[in-house]
Amino acid sequence: MIEEIKIQPPEEQEQISQSFEEEKMIENEGEMVDSPLSIPLQTDKEGNLNFYWIDIYENQRNYPGKLFLFGKVYVARNRNYESICVVVKNMKRLMYFIPTNAAATGEDIIKIDKEIENLRRMRFKSIKSWLRRPVDKKYAFELDIKKGKQKVLEVMYDFKYQPLPRDLRGKSFSHVIGTTYSPIEIFLILLKIKGPCWLKIPVGKYVQAVKQRHSRCK
Repeated sequence: MIEEIKIQPPEEQEQISQSFEEEKMIENEGEMVDSPLSIPLQTDKEGNLNFYWIDIYENQRNYPGKLFLFGKVYVARNRNYESICVVVKNMKRLMYFIPTNAAATGEDIIKIDKEIENLRRMRFKSIKSWLRRPVDKKYAFELDIKKGKQKVLEVMYDFKYQPLPRDLRGKSFSHVIGTTYSPIEIFLILLKIKGPCWLKIPVGKYVQAVKQRHSRCK
């Protein structure tokens, strides 16, 4: 049970997970869910909410692209850690288009960009828009893809739009990695979260306290 977990103050932890501010996948899209009792937010000197994350939940059918994080925050007036639910909104699908050319250059990435944009307009019209950029990534698994560092095209778009087929292929790209990634997978991988830990959340920039209940947290 949550009450049985011993929580150390964040300054006593050897490592604190990355701040939300370091990942643009969730930039300006978080909200801290407060109860009707309006328990004040306790922030540190830098204006961060020190949130001890314990569990996470998603429901892609009813709440696409939305995550519910459950944990504890310290409430000074109660001299105790109280339960809290942090809602992360507008998570994006994240995938990588692998060039057909194993020694891909910037020109190869441009060809992929043009081809998939044409595919979006012709075959995947429900996807109204997406974000694309060239990045360097490493691959080391079972697919017939060049191992080691290579140039790929990163694509992001809202979870409310349809996922791309797992077997999607094109003239300029041989594979698409990440078509089945869930919001939880993306969130945990991007923030490098491996288990219950402290998260530093900038209040005001990313977080707002609201009185609508999303859970039974205090």
